[in-house]
Amino acid sequence: MAEETILKVLCGNHGSMEYERLLEISYGLKEVSAENSLDKIIRRSDIFTVVQRSESKEVFAQTTVGLCRRSECEELCGNLHLCKYELMTGRCLYFWQGCSYGHQLMSEHNVRILRAHGMMCLSREDLCVMFLQSDSGLLPPVSICTLRREKCCAPEECRSSS
Repeated sequence: MAEETILKVLCGNHGSMEYERLLEISYGLKEVSAENSLDKIIRRSDIFTVVQRSESKEVFAQTTVGLCRRSECEELCGNLHLCKYELMTGRCLYFWQGCSYGHQLMSEHNVRILRAHGMMCLSREDLCVMFLQSDSGLLPPVSICTLRREKCCAPEECRSSS
């Protein structure tokens, strides 16, 4: 329960926060107490990653759960059976053309996975934050020109960094 509350706070802040700010917020949460401190919650969960910056710490929400890359998969899979377009935009670009990926976020399989990983409390938007931080394969390819902040001379010929 405490992990889900902290996770929801982080996802509501684009997936990360400075530790000190999260600590301030946690004082007002009933799930956080002296026996169940923010440090203990973060340490015992694999959903949170703490990064030490030069003078501060930042807490990130991440997950090992991903979107299944197979269009047909066995139910024992530990990933969500969901089309990435359905997740990211709420509707699939290829649904009417016979997209073979799942289009129900709350299917029996997906609910089981979300529940097992403490992510049932998250909205579709929060899940997008989690997956984008955890799976770079969901990001669009970025051209070398874009990385160098140059105007692309020939987009069809430009090399991708992915």
